[in-house]
Amino acid sequence: MTEPRALETTAQLTGQNIHLRPLADTDLQDYVRLQKELSFSKELYDKESIVKHTWKDMLSENSEKFAIVDAENRGFCGYCGIKDIRRGAPEIEIELLERYQRKGIGYRALATMMQSAANQYGTEVFMSKVEPDNYASQRLMEKLGGEPNGTQLDIRIEEEDAAAFEERYKSLIDDNIRRVAEKFQVEPQRLLTHVLLYRIPMRSVLQSLEKEAPASSMPKKYMDHEKKISRARTAGTQLAVIETLKEMLDAATEETYEETRAKMIGFLNSKIQKTTALLQGMDEEQDGNDRH
Repeated sequence: MTEPRALETTAQLTGQNIHLRPLADTDLQDYVRLQKELSFSKELYDKESIVKHTWKDMLSENSEKFAIVDAENRGFCGYCGIKDIRRGAPEIEIELLERYQRKGIGYRALATMMQSAANQYGTEVFMSKVEPDNYASQRLMEKLGGEPNGTQLDIRIEEEDAAAFEERYKSLIDDNIRRVAEKFQVEPQRLLTHVLLYRIPMRSVLQSLEKEAPASSMPKKYMDHEKKISRARTAGTQLAVIETLKEMLDAATEETYEETRAKMIGFLNSKIQKTTALLQGMDEEQDGNDRH
């Protein structure tokens, strides 16, 4: 992308007192702090192996990740990024520490980054994935000019388990979820297992900047990420793992070591194959969206 100085200048021109700079190894501890604040599985970030793997993925080749920095005290606010700049419609992402949320920082950081990508690579369209009960992020995508572009199965949910999951957690469907479902033209229960896809044309981002008003002081209750569905998906994944481990433990008391070992290897291979197939399917779907 562009050099750090160009990004800082763009950030200042949008009127927000923040800078963007390429994410660096010196940001690791701040990134871990961010994940411990936002993640449902905070304890994972106490494990060095998990942190090492996650950080390597964050700085992977072909991705563009930027630290969002408070210009006054140089404090770390969060990060924003593009997951794979090679795509025709690359996916954007952003995470902010809670004390920097609801201040207009996310909008300005993403608009700055997207302008830079458009200037550097000629990118005309971006996409974003948002949880169905993350109303603040939905509002942010819409402020950027994002348009509903379908839904995609959450990677934590296996397709064959989706119907059972939707039945188990149907009590989480409320009027807010129904309104989102109507906007995306899907049945409300689908949003229990799927994430929202937004298509964001660069021309819409530029139009939003032209008519941008100062950051609103919208009451927090209208901006919150409810997190109920996300918690349920995480809990569902953990329950599935626990049930599988119980099966293996029961088998270990009745079967030989070799039988138990073969069953465990078969289970892990099955999970790897299913996850690989799911990711390939998502890539193919995204490639199709890129062509449109």
